Amino acid sequence: MLVGTGAEIALVSRFRDGQTRLTARAPRSSTQQGIHLGHLMSAVAERIGGEGGGHDGAAGWSGKTDRIAAESAFIAQVAIAKRMEEEE
Repeated sequence: MLVGTGAEIALVSRFRDGQTRLTARAPRSSTQQGIHLGHLMSAVAERIGGEGGGHDGAAGWSGKTDRIAAESAFIAQVAIAKRMEEEE
């Protein structure tokens, strides 16, 4: 899904002590195409709770949602951002 959007994004997740954490990184080529991971992680937080944010090429999120739901929310936000970019 992430590659299908044209974005090169590395996403790592972990669940420990009842807390899920997502960390994402993107190369400059993706940020120059409009990807802003900090905005995406903030949108994940708005959608499923928790806290998220960061810079265009490096960002994170943490919350009490399970890993699969958090990863799915992030992927959905990437797809939404890409779709909005294509409509402009």
